[in-house]
Amino acid sequence: MTRSMIIKLISSLDERFQILSYLVKTWAKIHDVNSPTAQTMSSMSIISLVAFHLQVPRMY
Repeated sequence: MTRSMIIKLISSLDERFQILSYLVKTWAKIHDVNSPTAQTMSSMSIISLVAFHLQVPRMY
């Protein structure tokens, strides 16, 4: 329940988070890398990576 609340909070703070999470999860399903039973990434892992990506400052 706590994870869901954190994800909801992040989604309300940054509109890119929900869009990018959906896109990455869709990509992962298409490429069969979203199946924890097959020892690949879970949805929570993907969402965590997206959150991390959006927090890291860009060096342009």
